Amino acid sequence: MDITIKVVNESSDNAYIMFFQKPELANPNLIYSDIFPVAWRVVPLNPNSTSTIIYPMQLQVTAQEHQPVYNANDRLTYQDTNQGQAWKFSTKGDFASLIPDGKSDGSEIILRNNAPQPIDAGLAKDGKVLLVQRKVGLDEQAVFQLTPKLYAVYTRDITEGDLIRADTAPQLTQVIDLTDLQSVTVALVNGQPGTGQKKWEMRDRRNI
Repeated sequence: MDITIKVVNESSDNAYIMFFQKPELANPNLIYSDIFPVAWRVVPLNPNSTSTIIYPMQLQVTAQEHQPVYNANDRLTYQDTNQGQAWKFSTKGDFASLIPDGKSDGSEIILRNNAPQPIDAGLAKDGKVLLVQRKVGLDEQAVFQLTPKLYAVYTRDITEGDLIRADTAPQLTQVIDLTDLQSVTVALVNGQPGTGQKKWEMRDRRNI
């Protein structure tokens, strides 16, 4: 079931509210070096305004030609995928394809690169990239597994599709547990008066 997230800005300032996910990694040192979370949704909100986003259950595996500077808007090849599925990426002339290639050993999603050039492999929801592993070479593979958490961060200087290159500050970040979640409200509110502080409130959580 898709998850409905109501986003509310009750603070005194304009805010860009970014949503992203992190990978579950056997080697945590790979995050922010080889594998990057991506700004999946960025919601601009004036004070006392509201928006709604949908976090879909359907997941996609993605591939695009590697470039020195990552751009989520470059030509993207993607296919709907299930957890535990393996895929093979290949090219023939101008045409690219993602082909099912068996199963993984668990719930991971695997993408093997059979193309003669490096690719940026990833996972997406709604056709927008969530995670990307940069520069996967010929005969190499990317292995992905998402944590069941979505992160909301308020910011002034990030664009949808940007790489997230370091941990976000805890005081700016709200963790949303996606386990059995049907809908929730995430509100950015003023903190202590006169300080400019902001804080998060979680409201109206409904589980399946």
